[in-house]
Amino acid sequence: MRTIIIMALLITESIVAQVGIGTTAPNSNSILDIYGTDKGILIPRLTSVQINGITSPPQSLMVYNTDVNLYYYYSSASNSWMPVNVGSIVNVSSTTYTLSASDNGRILDFTSNSNITLTVPNTLPVGFQVSITQAGTGQVVFVGSGGMTINNRWGAKATSGRWAKAGIEVRATNVAVLSGDLR
Repeated sequence: MRTIIIMALLITESIVAQVGIGTTAPNSNSILDIYGTDKGILIPRLTSVQINGITSPPQSLMVYNTDVNLYYYYSSASNSWMPVNVGSIVNVSSTTYTLSASDNGRILDFTSNSNITLTVPNTLPVGFQVSITQAGTGQVVFVGSGGMTINNRWGAKATSGRWAKAGIEVRATNVAVLSGDLR
């Protein structure tokens, strides 16, 4: 009798390929179906140091980076953590601007017709990324502070003209890479 019960459990368990939480009828196209009407799913919350300490992360592993307040997934194609964001556009009209962690994943449109000094501080976490557009005629000049080094293949540190695009990526502590339409 015990053998029959164990066999019945094994057969029943092998037939069900979906797991449902909060539902008795998980979607047949999913492995895990989480249902709720008043609660959400909580993704692991880690610092940049903790995320970079994960050895051999699998493709599509997801975490929430508490240093920059963004979700990240691991891409084995690029061998890096990629931010999940919608890239909100922020218009900046001032002639000075200092990047902060809250700018991560944003598109900053600089609209001034005077030159702009954009400061890249050493407080930005590794993995920080921002896109810059020179929407006005004022050139955007990039300056590191607090020991932040800004690297560029050609040594350029400014946008090249109206509608020029540039990107900043913090690759390591005090090391940023500047790319784009620069001079």
